[in-house]
Amino acid sequence: MEAKSLSSNGDRINQKNPVFRHTKLSLELKATNGRAYAFVMVNFAPAQIRPWWRIQEAWDLTTTTVNPFFLEHGQDVFDYYSDPKNAEMSRNFNMLMQQLSISQDEKGSTANSLVAGLPIFTRISNETISPTVVDVGGGVGHLLSSLLRVHPQCRGVLFDLPEVLNEVNIEKVSEKMSLVPGSFFEEIPKGDVFLLKWILHDWNDLK
Repeated sequence: MEAKSLSSNGDRINQKNPVFRHTKLSLELKATNGRAYAFVMVNFAPAQIRPWWRIQEAWDLTTTTVNPFFLEHGQDVFDYYSDPKNAEMSRNFNMLMQQLSISQDEKGSTANSLVAGLPIFTRISNETISPTVVDVGGGVGHLLSSLLRVHPQCRGVLFDLPEVLNEVNIEKVSEKMSLVPGSFFEEIPKGDVFLLKWILHDWNDLK
């Protein structure tokens, strides 16, 4: 009798003459514009893996402002991404942020649709003529574009670092969206509503 076992999806595998084939998950890795591909390219890049070996070193420090990534590269992750030498990693990170916003959960909802459905946008539209929504650290504009489609009465300001805004596909963003380069540690554009999605957790309390 030939020994057989079950794969993770329940298919029987003949251990004597094994046949390897793609699963649904592995096929997703072939889609270079998809969430799975972006997740792997960002989180398993050597530059992200190496700092893990310096966790104990960071833990033993008396300061809370230095993390393993800084110990390994001498700069914070976003300064690292802003270096032109790491442009490909920066693009992968921007793609991951976009995919995390547009990917559907088990109920068919996306982060974009959940944000656009918040009642504050309807309320501010009733109180202000053409209210301005500022997306702070908004990446390539996926969230803000989605919101402006749902609330056309609003105007948008996409605010992020210059090298990030250079990756914005102008043809795919709303004509009601303005691109403003800058750092939110220095100054933030004026507006009526401010979006900070997946931003605050990246920085310590002093920042």
